[in-house]
Amino acid sequence: MTTQDSPDTEFYMKAKELFFLFLLVLGLSNTPPLQGAAANPKVYPEKPNILFVITDDQSWLHSSAYGSEWIQTPNMDRLAKGGVRFENAYVSSPSCAPSRAGILTGRNVWQLREGAVLWGRFPKEFPTYVERLEGHNYKNGYVGKGWGPGENFTQDNPAGEDYNRTRRDAPESFFTRDYSSDFIAFLSERTEGQPFLFWFGAHEPHRRFKEGAGYANRYKPEDVVVPPFLPDTEAMRAELADYALEIEYFDQQLGRMIEHLEWIGELENTLIVVTSDNGMPYPRAKTTCYEYGTRVPLIAHWPAQIPGDRVVTDFVSLIDLMPTFLDVAGEVIPGTVTGRSLMPILRSEEEGRINDDWNWVVTGVERHATWPAAAERALRVDDFLYVRHDQPEIPRTRLNTPIWRIVDAMAPTHPLYPFYEKRRGNMPREELFNVVEDPACMHDLANDPAYEAIKEELSVRLDEILRRQNDPRAFGYGDIFNVYPDFRKWSYSGYHWEYIDPAWPILNNNDWRRFGVPETYFDVN
Repeated sequence: MTTQDSPDTEFYMKAKELFFLFLLVLGLSNTPPLQGAAANPKVYPEKPNILFVITDDQSWLHSSAYGSEWIQTPNMDRLAKGGVRFENAYVSSPSCAPSRAGILTGRNVWQLREGAVLWGRFPKEFPTYVERLEGHNYKNGYVGKGWGPGENFTQDNPAGEDYNRTRRDAPESFFTRDYSSDFIAFLSERTEGQPFLFWFGAHEPHRRFKEGAGYANRYKPEDVVVPPFLPDTEAMRAELADYALEIEYFDQQLGRMIEHLEWIGELENTLIVVTSDNGMPYPRAKTTCYEYGTRVPLIAHWPAQIPGDRVVTDFVSLIDLMPTFLDVAGEVIPGTVTGRSLMPILRSEEEGRINDDWNWVVTGVERHATWPAAAERALRVDDFLYVRHDQPEIPRTRLNTPIWRIVDAMAPTHPLYPFYEKRRGNMPREELFNVVEDPACMHDLANDPAYEAIKEELSVRLDEILRRQNDPRAFGYGDIFNVYPDFRKWSYSGYHWEYIDPAWPILNNNDWRRFGVPETYFDVN
């Protein structure tokens, strides 16, 4: 990191020392001597604080907490050491707005109606944990990116009250967002004893990156680890270095928030959850149901209640966070919720596989910057990932970004060329991967006779889950996702904004009844 990107540690520590000296003098002059530890026990408020932390486009491996040797995240490491690290955490959808809507409502992507698509509308029919906890004295707010992009029905973002107020005066730095200062300002506005619910939504490491920043500030080409599904070129290594630098900046801001909570004495009784909305912004990752698209970091830290230094292998979905937050606060979990509270796992002293029934997770994706939807559904179990492409003839998402220019220049003789050629509209109907041996999902086993029985078993199991959760595609109503409104007026291509023609076929077209969907189909079960 450059100097302008680093915390002003010396200033902060001096201020901290003065603050504690002030408290010491105040205490000596106004309080009687302590009679042992019991004379001044820790007293926590009835309800704990909740700090939810979510990055934008970070695959699970890209943190030193998950074993990365080249992307250093000491503050995520600290939380993992003092808390629980989930080895098998997955998003509901590898697309930002649907993923975030699932976190807020506790419902899978196919259960979100108009919220299932990028630039859709947040589903007002389903309560969020923010709404529920705001009504029980929680002070809520968010900084950075909340839910979105899309349209919602309230003045505030569904993630809470907007606290995006501070920019860092760092003209030489690409990182000008001062999330931690806004968090501190938020905390200062609480009433005495009021618990808080805060959403820290880092924009990092979402594109666009500052070209060359990774090499200029931190990395060398030989440091970079290129995933097997990306071409290993000089340009790719430089881009991945820029991506990694953004993750490290996020971690730095997280560290300042942790340090402030510790300073004011509230770290012990604050549940901190750190994750990401989907995987890295690269082909065969974000917007796909492959491992690098749906598998994300998930760390929970709450010293007052959670035994720390544990790694859990139970399969969990980020839709489990909504009921978890309500459970933590002692609130009733509404019947609209599909997710399950993680508190039995978090409060356990065990590690590894804690609940034998938590041995699978489902994911899916609908419209993301394409029309019609290049839909996918997937089932992940211990050894295998089964992926189903509902409309394999539809080209997959492609944006005007450096990675795609690298891919477009790839010669047909390149070993990776067939993988990208498929995405132009030649996807297979089904794919099967042994993700223990092949986490990059490079070797499709779907047509291997040796795996036919496993493929059939997972296909049947996925169908059962999707029908149980009323996925329109499981009942032949999949076209509904193509007519949900798109609320974009402008589209960001990665380097500039382009105006969208209002005549684009899905705009203002929400007549789902013409697809034969019964009016009671989406009634809450």
